[in-house]
Amino acid sequence: MTGYWSWAVGGAALGSVVVAHRAAMGRTFGVSGSMDRVVHWRSERAADRMNDIDTDDFERALRAATEAEFGQIGESASVDTEVAVVETPPTVVSQAFFVAAVFVGGLIAALVSGRFEIRTDLGAEFSDTIASGWMMWPTLVIAGMLVGFGTRLAGGCTSGHGLSGCGRLQPASMVATAAFLGSAIAVSLLFWKVI
Repeated sequence: MTGYWSWAVGGAALGSVVVAHRAAMGRTFGVSGSMDRVVHWRSERAADRMNDIDTDDFERALRAATEAEFGQIGESASVDTEVAVVETPPTVVSQAFFVAAVFVGGLIAALVSGRFEIRTDLGAEFSDTIASGWMMWPTLVIAGMLVGFGTRLAGGCTSGHGLSGCGRLQPASMVATAAFLGSAIAVSLLFWKVI
């Protein structure tokens, strides 16, 4: 059985994954957004179909309306053609593949390290601190729902905000990550001091 990586090696590995994902996919790395798209696949498939519609007719109609309002746009006219690039979301199929790859990658890591074990509990610490027996399952369901609500409210999770957003110095990600960490520290202190 091998030991865990040091924090420095783990951090470098996570950073490399984020950079490689951005280079390969042209998108930021985040798991909760992918999971959200997979869970809501019906509405996301409809959005994918809308993204696939040919926009030439719309662009011609927009140009005609613009020329009708402001006059002919000729070759010599000075027109600012710089347009903000809007990142379209990846397809639901690619997001489902990504979520499955996260699961398979974790499974392979557990098998290779010799840590794979099917369990019906979360260990003595969880049982002593949070819940045990049948109460463990509703506790996990409620906790999962709260995590899902929180990631929807914050517009992402720790991997999206903490790794991708903070790495790109995005203010919203820095605030969200501070809220994540602050909440985690407060809850840890609550359990350590009170419970």
